[in-house]
Amino acid sequence: MIPKESEREFLERRYRESIEAAQRSSDPALVRAYRGFAEQYKNALARLSIEQDAQIIGANSIIPGEPANSE
Repeated sequence: MIPKESEREFLERRYRESIEAAQRSSDPALVRAYRGFAEQYKNALARLSIEQDAQIIGANSIIPGEPANSE
């Protein structure tokens, strides 16, 4: 059974494939398209990292000047 790839792995793979396709292409329009795809995957990876960082920090983090969560 093939393990399911994570969202991060999918985005990283598609980013890498888009960069490689742009490097292989001799058509300037395709190079621009593949680079555009790569940029979108890179942005999605950045958003995913921010979301995951926020989940790690969580609701129980202590913010200076704020009382600690007492749940």
